[in-house]
Amino acid sequence: MTLEAKKYGLQESLRPDLCITECYGVKWSSTFGYGEVKVSNQAEDHHLVCCDLLRIATFYKNALGKQNFDGILGIHIAGRTITFYALLLPAMRLYTMLRLAEIRLPDSLQGLASFVTELPCIMSVLEVFDNLCVPTKDIKRTIDYHAPMASMSLFQQLYSSSKNRKRACHLKLRHN
Repeated sequence: MTLEAKKYGLQESLRPDLCITECYGVKWSSTFGYGEVKVSNQAEDHHLVCCDLLRIATFYKNALGKQNFDGILGIHIAGRTITFYALLLPAMRLYTMLRLAEIRLPDSLQGLASFVTELPCIMSVLEVFDNLCVPTKDIKRTIDYHAPMASMSLFQQLYSSSKNRKRACHLKLRHN
């Protein structure tokens, strides 16, 4: 169980698959990012992919409110496709989730050479991480801008009660 889950009493099902957490000596400090992972055969299930994206946004929002950062990084992995997101709070109660980059991991050693073309995307994500995932300079403004978290039951209403794995979805990812 992650530190956030223990500290804030999050349910077992609301644990992130990965966390980017800072460590001072032997103590865990701030969490700068969260991520969710789906294996290749689950990446075709649009319902699961959308639920993962909602979970990432939930972790983002909670961390942004508790830690008073300028931004939080999110990673969504589906098969060999990795998508990076950033959550910002540019105005009062307006949370903005930006898609930073999408990279595809090679499926063999022969494809590793072509992975070099992804380096500019990776470097831009690292630059955003270095500039945004820092404590805010204007804590009062950040605290004033935060909105209370809506219940997960409200978010579940966004999804259809029936599951259709083949329904069109703009989050369609490429994978093998």
